[in-house]
Amino acid sequence: SDHNGYIECHEFVRASIDPKLLITEENLIRVFRIFDQDLSGKLETKEIASIISKDMNLEYKDVEEMMKEVDINGDGELSYSEFKKILASIFYKN
Repeated sequence: SDHNGYIECHEFVRASIDPKLLITEENLIRVFRIFDQDLSGKLETKEIASIISKDMNLEYKDVEEMMKEVDINGDGELSYSEFKKILASIFYKN
């Protein structure tokens, strides 16, 4: 998908999985709750960073930049509806 001549893991997974089976409302809620460690109903940068920064070898500032890009209403947090839109845009890309 990034036209670098290689199939990277995330590209392979995206191509191999039928989003209609994986991206269900129930699964989205489960994943959102995993990230929402303080049970506030919103995802803060620190919550996302605590989960993805280690696995993706990212620094906190990298996660902050990602949050700025995906925070639709600019409040510094991701609501469930913003989270859902982001995942839908990733998995339902043409």
